[in-house]
Amino acid sequence: MILIVTNRQDFTADYVILELQRLKIPYFRFNTEDFPMESALIWNDSAEDGRKLRLTNGRILDFSQVQSIWYRRPVSPSPWPELSKEENDFVEAEARDALLGIWRTLDWFWVSHPDHIRQAENKLNQLMRARSLGFDIPRTLVTNDPTSAYKFFEKCGGKMIAKPLRQSQIYTNKGVGIIYTNLVTKDHVQSIPSVIFSPVILQEYIPKEVDIRINVFGHEVFATEIHSQKAVKKANQIDWRRNVALDIPHLPHKLPTDVREKCRKLVNDCELQFAALDLILTPSGSYVFLEMNPNGQWAWIEPLTKQPLRKALIELLLEGGKSYA
Repeated sequence: MILIVTNRQDFTADYVILELQRLKIPYFRFNTEDFPMESALIWNDSAEDGRKLRLTNGRILDFSQVQSIWYRRPVSPSPWPELSKEENDFVEAEARDALLGIWRTLDWFWVSHPDHIRQAENKLNQLMRARSLGFDIPRTLVTNDPTSAYKFFEKCGGKMIAKPLRQSQIYTNKGVGIIYTNLVTKDHVQSIPSVIFSPVILQEYIPKEVDIRINVFGHEVFATEIHSQKAVKKANQIDWRRNVALDIPHLPHKLPTDVREKCRKLVNDCELQFAALDLILTPSGSYVFLEMNPNGQWAWIEPLTKQPLRKALIELLLEGGKSYA
């Protein structure tokens, strides 16, 4: 049994589940926003007394049946309409801790364990680990001090990029906004003092030939060159993730052996089974590490490049589960 922990809007999970159904591989999907409103958890200190998850559609998962888990994209629980905001905040904290406690007590094959994901998400940790493995990284400053930010801007020759450390989504009464990587030039100097409100990652702007998206599944490494500099919109040239512009050419990319091994080792050193890495290939042919997403998106790449990413994930879950059986 493969357990998939995610949310209702996760189309990557849909994409994988279609293949699991075709192959008749047993799976159980748990959308975490349904807990506790539409699902019931039963966990006894003795496994013999039962540890189960029951959904309102009648499906029951016996935790003893699970051999591997794809910890994909869990979200916070849906609020109870009859409870106040304060009460729902309490419920959310209790539900989150209950599930985290469950995950920490069960010996499954994880892709990947939430504790390891959380630690690996830290961008400063990533940069230092990448550098220790021999990756080139951009000159970087993390600060909320305007004077330091302006000095760094000058050091970068008046061209640097700014991006958030962790929280890329902003929730407002108008909906959800996303903060992408943005180029800071002399036209934006007057905005630099605003860093006083929150720390930000500032990096030197590095010209690129192409962006390289690398998906690591266990020992399998798949690299895709994304020709962002051919994008019509300037913003997509800086950050191709804006709307994942599918008009930008995507092609399989052959990594040098040493770069390939560094990617695999970085993921392994972070105790992950999967991660999506973003690198830049410069016009001079150098590979520069930008960041790593332990739960990055990849489903759009497979139809564009014909790389067997879905197959690699399913085989990883099956083979890993067997080793833990």
